Amino acid sequence: MQKKIMELDFILYEMTALRYFIPIVIQAQKIDIRCNFFCNWSVKKKYTNLKRYRKELNEISKKYNIQLFFLNEISNRNFPIITIEDVGLDDLELSTKRQKLCSLYYAGDFIRLYKKYIDKVDHCFLISEFFANYYGCLSSKNLYFGSPKFDIKLDRKLICKKYNLNEENSYALVFFPRIRDRNKININKIYSVLRELNLKIIVKTRGKDPILYPINKGDFCFVDDSWFPHISLELIEISNIVINFGSAAIEECVMLDTPIIDFNIKPFQKIFKTLYEFDFAVNFESTFSKIDLSNAIDFLLKNNLSDEFAQARKKQLFSKKSTFSAKFIDFIAA
Repeated sequence: MQKKIMELDFILYEMTALRYFIPIVIQAQKIDIRCNFFCNWSVKKKYTNLKRYRKELNEISKKYNIQLFFLNEISNRNFPIITIEDVGLDDLELSTKRQKLCSLYYAGDFIRLYKKYIDKVDHCFLISEFFANYYGCLSSKNLYFGSPKFDIKLDRKLICKKYNLNEENSYALVFFPRIRDRNKININKIYSVLRELNLKIIVKTRGKDPILYPINKGDFCFVDDSWFPHISLELIEISNIVINFGSAAIEECVMLDTPIIDFNIKPFQKIFKTLYEFDFAVNFESTFSKIDLSNAIDFLLKNNLSDEFAQARKKQLFSKKSTFSAKFIDFIAA
């Protein structure tokens, strides 16, 4: 491959983008492409804002040899711009229009945002052709390379050590419901079943959805405080089963071969709904019996579901062997 570019410019508004950006950075630097983050330090509302995690971002940029700039310095450059969904597009000056704009999907956000930004970008990297078609997000600008967040190696032993967890235990990872939905589900009833099955309970929540009562924190409780590798990916990797409440975590569970129980408590249709139709997923409404939940978990833990995961990836997502970052760099540097 003949390299025609020397730098890549990333738009960074919040720390959650790092799980997508850093694998691309690592791949780019293998062929001496310099990577720059153009940061919006003024975003204050989001719990993942850069100013709050300035120290962590500085450490990450140093580790991966990333140059940090202010957002307004991105204008009048000659290198491709990479962003998440529509982040920063409205803040770019007209002079940047000659720079190639590449948008990366973020979980299921493209479902509601795609039509707002597809005309503004040159290339849009979506989760898969299946879901682009399913959600009516089709364009000649679309490319389906998978996702950079899976271009990393996850090691159970190292993850357990990082989070002070015993490797010998079996874990159930609970993606705690949003504050809006908590009164719709008896979370302690779920915990009771998990404990009866000798599963240690790891609870993961977001900074904007704090857990106020200790009884709801399971055996271990974490928030977003490890941005790369991202804590959610790491905890899914070491868990035997995931308890979900309609979030886009189903994508990560499928890619990491982790079975999932989902409770339908959101006020809208669950994201990537068709992935829940495979045998590695069991669906419950907000009301459920303990015996039915126990039987469902027992089924998921005792059966070999590898073929189901493989079929889901083949039909609706992408291969585990797919490396987004390598394909992306080949494409962008051609």
